[in-house]
Amino acid sequence: RQTNRQDQDSLTGIQRNAQRLLHLVNQMLDLSKLEAGKLKLEAVKSDIVAFLKARAYAFSSLAEHKHILFAVELPEEKIGAYFDRDKLEKIINNLLSNSFKFTGEGGSVTLKGQAITQDYKDWMQIQVVDSGKGIPTEEINKIFDRFYQVDSAQTRDQEGTGIGLALTKELVELHHGTIQVESTPGQGTTFTLLLPLGKEHLKETEIIQELPLPAEVTGAEEASIHPSELLVHPQDHSLEEESEKKAEKPLVLIVEDHQEVRRFIRETISPHYQIQEAENGVMGLEMGRELLPDLIISDVMMPQMDGYALCEKIKTEELTSHIPVILLTARADRQSKLTGLETGADDYLAKPFDAEELQLIVRNHIEERRKMRKRFSQEITLEPHSISITSLDEQFLRKVLDIIEAHMGDENFSVEDLSREGGFSRVQFYRKLKALTDQSPSQFLRTVRLKRAAILLQQKSDTVSQIAYRVGFSSLPYFNKCFKDQFGITPGQYASAGQEVK
Repeated sequence: RQTNRQDQDSLTGIQRNAQRLLHLVNQMLDLSKLEAGKLKLEAVKSDIVAFLKARAYAFSSLAEHKHILFAVELPEEKIGAYFDRDKLEKIINNLLSNSFKFTGEGGSVTLKGQAITQDYKDWMQIQVVDSGKGIPTEEINKIFDRFYQVDSAQTRDQEGTGIGLALTKELVELHHGTIQVESTPGQGTTFTLLLPLGKEHLKETEIIQELPLPAEVTGAEEASIHPSELLVHPQDHSLEEESEKKAEKPLVLIVEDHQEVRRFIRETISPHYQIQEAENGVMGLEMGRELLPDLIISDVMMPQMDGYALCEKIKTEELTSHIPVILLTARADRQSKLTGLETGADDYLAKPFDAEELQLIVRNHIEERRKMRKRFSQEITLEPHSISITSLDEQFLRKVLDIIEAHMGDENFSVEDLSREGGFSRVQFYRKLKALTDQSPSQFLRTVRLKRAAILLQQKSDTVSQIAYRVGFSSLPYFNKCFKDQFGITPGQYASAGQEVK
């Protein structure tokens, strides 16, 4: 059948992840074969310069996408060498991929190659130089260890398995060569590979018939391996620009540095919610403050700001403290879960998570907030501490009530004045108050005035008309109408009945 755009994107994502998984499995199999002595060198004599140019070309689209200057410095003349094309391709791919991973936008990666003589032997020297984050001195001796990751902190910038460089070293040594690394933190890293020229170092069983070089790999083919590691900026949609029907859907902010995981979460919950995305914690915090979503789903391990720090800031700022936060992490141990909950997280979900479980958790938190708003809207009094919400939310409501009380008799006091004195933009103030009370600022202002009027009527402190003016109503008929809508009876009937404010 013909697939739509969403189905096509899903299929493309499945294919891309399958390729990455296959690549990882093949690396592990190669390591296993090396250990068992079953991975043999199959060297042919070929032009190594042409081979390196082809591999470099394959990374051109990746460099363009990440806005990284990619330079290739290779000799013009041919250099014949005996090498295993498949294994050298894995070596070069791993080194270049590693450099592009840890080099930010505006940085540079350079592939160099030249024939040199060292220790009375001829060598092909290949270097991959980048201007990336560099490697700490204490980590240098460990980077070729299997499963070791230099960037293993909560805020690691890139993903990885720790297999690539370990396999690279093994494959270089299978070529009877050497590999070294030099790095300065904050300035960059240089990998230097030496492969012996000639064939005196090779066994007869390590040389196979000479075959033509494979066709050059296109940049598009290489890009198909890596796009899931590249980040795209979230769409900058304004809630005010959405249709009325869409605006009725709760807004969920997904904060996740892995593009494929963001897509999976979005597709899992998108039919029922508006979705906004952020690719790291810093962007997530900015968007959380600006959009005031109904819920935030955040990864823990992210660049620049991890999920724990993001959650703590969300929960400790007056503007955002009401927003439920669900933390996602590959660390399912008890201590990691406790750390997440200590930061104020409302829920903690271990990866890999089930789609239905995520849908249920999101729905439950959204529904819980909806019930809280409904209850507060029905039971609102002039004392916010009677509501079971966070202390920061109490402080916010107390401040709003104090401002309204200070201007109670001013009929010209508007929602704009209220939001300005509260220190929020009108949009932020609307979203925060709506999230807590299920009322717009104008509705809330009117409700508080009517509640104050009801107290004054109960105390029989003045006439109905005088009380209406004291709480900011310039029109007595309008006051009577609003009061009846709120309490079900007229102000006069309310005063005569001596009812208590609810």
